[in-house]
Amino acid sequence: MTTQTIQITFRADESLKREAETLFERMGLNMTTALNVFLRQAVMEQAIPFQPRAKSILDLSKMSEAERSAEIQKGFDSLEAGRVLSSEQVKQNMKRKYGI
Repeated sequence: MTTQTIQITFRADESLKREAETLFERMGLNMTTALNVFLRQAVMEQAIPFQPRAKSILDLSKMSEAERSAEIQKGFDSLEAGRVLSSEQVKQNMKRKYGI
């Protein structure tokens, strides 16, 4: 018995598509296989196979003075400990975490 396949079309951000293709290629998959894995897992679990979460962005305006000072101190502590990132690393992290 052969399984009949159909074509599904959807829109995605061009850079997201490229990044996903690169990731899947490193995993030995193509986009079709990766999306089929996602769909099969969703059907098997009867749920999205990961926990969707809201993006967490540090909002200084909602913090008390003590909380803001503590966040600033974390930055100074990181600098003193040598935990620094290049501007390119910061851009990549922002894009990965927040899509910006």
